[in-house]
Amino acid sequence: MAHERALFFMLKSRFLVNLVVSDSPQRPYQIQRMVLQMKIKVSQLSNRVHEVKVTNRILRNTLKYQLSMAESDDVEEKSFTEQLHASLNAVNSNTDFIVDTLNLNKAEKEKLDDLSFAETVKIATRVALRVQGLSDEDIDMSAKKADASKSKDEDN
Repeated sequence: MAHERALFFMLKSRFLVNLVVSDSPQRPYQIQRMVLQMKIKVSQLSNRVHEVKVTNRILRNTLKYQLSMAESDDVEEKSFTEQLHASLNAVNSNTDFIVDTLNLNKAEKEKLDDLSFAETVKIATRVALRVQGLSDEDIDMSAKKADASKSKDEDN
């Protein structure tokens, strides 16, 4: 697997450019443009459009969220108690990330708590990808490709 380093640059105070340098000869580098201020609407929570400014805090929280989700996948060899703690951490990580990033009000927090875990994960994943610079169209296209790939694998 290619060893990658990510470098972040400010460009005209409106975009954050993420340059990923890889030792892979097929893809030596990749540049992603990240909008520093964006509007995110989560229709499951409200009709309000959330203004999100991608600050160091928001970017750090996004990376912490992604790290906690990656770590929660590795629980098979843990004790039952450790698995329960990992599950609780996964629920809290998802909801805390959404609440902090979108600055939810009390009514939106209550609606979030009433959603299923699967719906909450979808929202948190979409918010994390938006913060990292993907558009709603990019995310939808990736989801469709993943669904098509998944159904192709199930057919085989």
